[in-house]
Amino acid sequence: MTSDQKDEILGEIDQVLTQRAFVPGVDLGKLRKSIDDRKDELDKAETPRQFAEIVNGAFSSFGLSHMTLLPGRMHRRWGGGFSAQGFFRGGRDRGPSVSWPEDDAAVLRIPSFELTYDPDQMAELMDSVKDAKYLVVDLREDPGGELDNMCQFLGLLLPSSAPLGTFVSKKMADDYAAQAGKSSDPVKIAKWAHDELHPIDSGVKPFAGKIAVLVDGHSASAAEIVADALREDRQSPIVGAPTMGAVLVSVFDRLSYGFRLQFPIGDYVSHDGIRLEGHPITPDVRATGDDAIDAALSKLKSK
Repeated sequence: MTSDQKDEILGEIDQVLTQRAFVPGVDLGKLRKSIDDRKDELDKAETPRQFAEIVNGAFSSFGLSHMTLLPGRMHRRWGGGFSAQGFFRGGRDRGPSVSWPEDDAAVLRIPSFELTYDPDQMAELMDSVKDAKYLVVDLREDPGGELDNMCQFLGLLLPSSAPLGTFVSKKMADDYAAQAGKSSDPVKIAKWAHDELHPIDSGVKPFAGKIAVLVDGHSASAAEIVADALREDRQSPIVGAPTMGAVLVSVFDRLSYGFRLQFPIGDYVSHDGIRLEGHPITPDVRATGDDAIDAALSKLKSK
């Protein structure tokens, strides 16, 4: 990479952070200083990957999720952008699956709510477990994904009237400031807005059995929202290890030379007023590996 190319990318990042990115109470414009503090490292970077790693180091130091610069191939200039909902950790080469550890107990594994998630397939899988007495939803290593996929899945477990939570956008925060007073607290803004998400009605009766959820330190974004929603609405026990605590709303945008930038445009607050960003979900039962499934079934049977 040349110095001019680096400056061009940094200028585009600066423009995104100051004009489009948003997290309540956070001045994202200060991120440029964190990047500038790494000028010597950036000057030495020779490849797009090295350059992106240094920029991502600056992002990480800011303590927010959903901020990632992905390197390009340096042969093409891109424009425009595309929306995404989730925490980028790469693609998944396997889709959701069902197993039966016991005759009346099913385990539904969901690796992602994005690339490998198919709503029609999920409806079929849920139909195959409709007679189970116990269902363990395995969201371990699930980095999240698309909002519509998440709401469609929750519509197979919860009534469409169930309130899930609120995405706090810049417009919502501005409206709150204009009508109710200045505040950067996303919990207060969400409570004032009364603009909660709801599950998508797929025309299928929600699963009637008992549900437990498995999570770990790689469960993030939409996976955390699903786990929290099932805990709040159906009192589903959560088993495993604390989640990532990475639940900002984000989009991807294409920059020059094939680079892509993921950046936050809002926050999320659950129906019970819990801000999940920076607050990992603590499981009711700690367990790992196959022991987590056994622990989840034991917990369900004891309820």
